[in-house]
Amino acid sequence: MTTRLSASPVRVPFYSQLMIYPGLVLAVSLFLPEDFSYIHLPLHAVIEAYGALVALFVTSLILLFHRDQRIAEMPLAVPLGLTTMGLLDMFHAAVEPGEAFVWLHSLATFVGGLMFATVCTSFGRRPASENLVSLAVSALAVIAAAVLSLGQAQWIPAMLADGEFTLWARILNLVGGGLFLFAAYQLNRLYDRQGEKNHRLFALHCALFGTAGLLFELSTIWDAAWWWWHVMRLLAYSVALVIMVQRILGTLSEHEKQQRMLDGIFNNTSSLMYVKDTQGHHLHVNRRYLDLFGFTPPQVLGKKDEELFPLEVAEVFTCNDREVLESGHLLQFEERAPHADGLHTYLSLKFPLRDGHDQTYAIAGISTDITEHKRAEQRLIEMAHYDELTGLPNRNYFMQHLAQHIEIARRHGSLLAVLFLDLDRFKNVNDTLGHPCGDSLLKQVALRLSDLMRREDLVARLGGDEFVCLLPSVEHREQVAQVAKKIIDALSRSFDVDGHELSACSSIGISLYPDDGSDVDTLIKHADSAMYRAKDQGRNRYEYYTHELTRQVSERFRLERDLRRAIERDELYLVWQPQFCLATEALIGAECLIRWQHPEHGLVSPAQFIPLAEESDLILSIGDWVLCSAIKTMSPWRARAPNLKVSINLSPRQLSAAGLSQRIRSLTEQYGVSPGLIQLELTESGLMESQDVNAWLQQEAAALGLLLSIDDFGTGYSSLSRLKALPINQLKIDRSFVMDIPEDKNDMAITRSIIGLARGLELEVVAEGVETAYQAQFLREAGCDIAQGYYYSRPISAAEFAARYLGR
Repeated sequence: MTTRLSASPVRVPFYSQLMIYPGLVLAVSLFLPEDFSYIHLPLHAVIEAYGALVALFVTSLILLFHRDQRIAEMPLAVPLGLTTMGLLDMFHAAVEPGEAFVWLHSLATFVGGLMFATVCTSFGRRPASENLVSLAVSALAVIAAAVLSLGQAQWIPAMLADGEFTLWARILNLVGGGLFLFAAYQLNRLYDRQGEKNHRLFALHCALFGTAGLLFELSTIWDAAWWWWHVMRLLAYSVALVIMVQRILGTLSEHEKQQRMLDGIFNNTSSLMYVKDTQGHHLHVNRRYLDLFGFTPPQVLGKKDEELFPLEVAEVFTCNDREVLESGHLLQFEERAPHADGLHTYLSLKFPLRDGHDQTYAIAGISTDITEHKRAEQRLIEMAHYDELTGLPNRNYFMQHLAQHIEIARRHGSLLAVLFLDLDRFKNVNDTLGHPCGDSLLKQVALRLSDLMRREDLVARLGGDEFVCLLPSVEHREQVAQVAKKIIDALSRSFDVDGHELSACSSIGISLYPDDGSDVDTLIKHADSAMYRAKDQGRNRYEYYTHELTRQVSERFRLERDLRRAIERDELYLVWQPQFCLATEALIGAECLIRWQHPEHGLVSPAQFIPLAEESDLILSIGDWVLCSAIKTMSPWRARAPNLKVSINLSPRQLSAAGLSQRIRSLTEQYGVSPGLIQLELTESGLMESQDVNAWLQQEAAALGLLLSIDDFGTGYSSLSRLKALPINQLKIDRSFVMDIPEDKNDMAITRSIIGLARGLELEVVAEGVETAYQAQFLREAGCDIAQGYYYSRPISAAEFAARYLGR
């Protein structure tokens, strides 16, 4: 195992170093010439003046750089001691040898030592920058003492006796030298604790002054020892100068380093940075500024914004700069500047720059390009206020705009109109041609509506196929009617949508301010109510709001609310109307019909609640309840009437819903009912409007073995080619064609035509609403197969039906 030996540097104690100086002085003094009295006075004056000037120069540097942290933290004892000694030595150098000559020197040594000795006290360690008044007071006190010493020599103690220094002179120098050595000791301890190199140098400074004070005891005027302690004092002053120069150079180096760092930040940031004087001339700009605007430094520096940018841009910059200078604070602005690809938006932070006297001498700015952020913000605003599909304002924007115009109309006492527009049978387009075609139609409708409006009008899309128009500054109701007619006419003209010619008939509701409402929600709600009134009156028309509509709408909402609870409260029930063969008058089937027994209003007509259910999702739950109840009721009838067919009305929305086939299969299996005995009835209009219904009929109904019937035939618009393609086995003549037979010859002709069409298509024919024997006889002779109506029986309960027709 080897042991590594390392040589550690030998540290010579600081106090041992101090012992070198007296020996050095003694050795050198042996080589001095014996007589050089001819240069005593000038040399002495030079040495003392140099020392005094160095002391005062160092103090001046402390005052000059007192705001710098490295200088400001210097102990107060240093500038106090140097100021005192420098001033006294200056007076000492200026007088002839004598009492005042020695007194001023001795006083400088004593007071200087006393001042430096306070470095170990809280007073002496206080930063010099906080006690500038103390320096001024000390300087004035020293000057006063020196002047009094020169003017009133009798006031000072005797310093010389027979060419020798008196006891007073020796005491002042010995005590002063001892205090300097004590200060050196304290500063060395600070060095050991803090490692501050300047503490060691100040310790050397004090040690030299202390040694000079002690050597005073061994000297007489002009001997070798006299000169060497003067040289030591000169060295001590030089050490103070070296310390100060080091600190200042360190400060300048630190400032240079900070300047390089700031330059690096200044020129490598992605933001624009610039400094202008209070007149607007550019003093500094960073590299990013030059690169973005394509300038060179000579093109920018010393120039104003008016010389660099378009006038309207420069005026904004100048105005913002002036605001910062007037406020004296940091301010934030959004500014726009030209680029090759257009105007860019900048977020500019501008703030005043102040000098040491807190006076503004320049303005600095940092500008960050937020163009993309503003574009994204604008896109968000558009998304929040505009419809993505059509580009029209959306509901939020419209309501804000309407609120503003209501306030304007209130102040001016004027009228404004709200037109609520809904496209008639728009769902058919989506169902038959697909949603892309529907979207394309909505876009074209939006364009056509926008072209019709005045500049001050507003068209918005609320959602789906609902649009709303605001007409401010309306003079009379007829003016609104003219606009509504233009809209209906314009939308009635065909649209070319992906090769299809489509029309977009519309129903429009109109509300007026202040007659029909004084706030946004009321006006829109009343226009909506009027729109539904237009639909009820035949569609493709407009209606004004009336107060009666409010009652109707309220009743409608109340009815819808009660209808939602009807299933849970067991308020719905089925009735059954028998169907008879006209040739044999035998019972061959029955149609189940839904009824609603309202707890307050009694029996509610299906004509009231079925359309309401169709417009909401209620038709799905009600339709499922009807399907389940009907099949469940059929189950016990199988034994007594195994071939009895039951007709069940279905909504096109039920056929479009997922899972209908599985639901029918599950119910027929659960209750043991043959699907071939179930006749599903669909209205003619519902069958023609929905492509999904046709697909279900062709794919699912036939597979299940269900029978299909077209209800209310002749009241809609059927395509014979589509009828032929569907697995239909029955047509039902609507009661509106039967009820006026034989009085209405046209109805008789239409009925014969429907029967003939059915025969041609090999379909079974059922007549509804048969109420007289003549009607039954006419239908029998015309070739109709089946009839139902009050002539045979009113709709009756399942129990009564079973008792009357099934042997109970």
